[in-house]
Amino acid sequence: MTWTTRDFLLLVYDFVGLSPDHVEWNFSTLKDNPPRLIRLLRILSLLGAYGIKPNRESTSYINNEGVLILDRAAVIDTDQNHLKEFVEGGFLKKRSSNEFENAFSLIVQLKDADRSKDLNLWDAIQFFSEGMRYRFEVNHSIEFASGFLAASSPGLRTLLRKINNINRELKNQVFEIDEILIQFINPNELEFEQSLLEDEFGFPPDDLEEIDVDFM
Repeated sequence: MTWTTRDFLLLVYDFVGLSPDHVEWNFSTLKDNPPRLIRLLRILSLLGAYGIKPNRESTSYINNEGVLILDRAAVIDTDQNHLKEFVEGGFLKKRSSNEFENAFSLIVQLKDADRSKDLNLWDAIQFFSEGMRYRFEVNHSIEFASGFLAASSPGLRTLLRKINNINRELKNQVFEIDEILIQFINPNELEFEQSLLEDEFGFPPDDLEEIDVDFM
């Protein structure tokens, strides 16, 4: 699988939807909740790939049977909440101004700013942090109907059709916000093969769909 920045964002929205309290974004809290832990580990791996957090080299070891074991406690640095810093836009303070050009250009196209030269680091952080906060909220609404495997009554089926129609339009609208968030995260439009993430950034190879079935 090739991971794009949109895939990464959807993963972040999914994880925060399951675990909205940033106090829980650590190994000790999530170690007994594999669905949430694996999602967080994937996020941290991709943050390392994007250069947003330091890459922890010592994240795996070979056991006595010659099997590669991911040291998951080492991947999550409990002294610093890298995901919290990310969603608040703290990583943007370490970026050069020319790395904001694509995002600022898209913001101008939304007619919310007259000229991109008027936008600065504070604008970048504000847009990113509030944009992420909004997306966490709206993603809950967008995914609402997905919780129904089947609708037994005509009234409920009618409601779900209406919700799906509304959400379809809403997805089109928030797509523009996502595009700007993507440019802030990854202005060079890098993509990563999962095999590379596993080898170099501690990406967990676990089958998340299978884990979800077993635990959720």
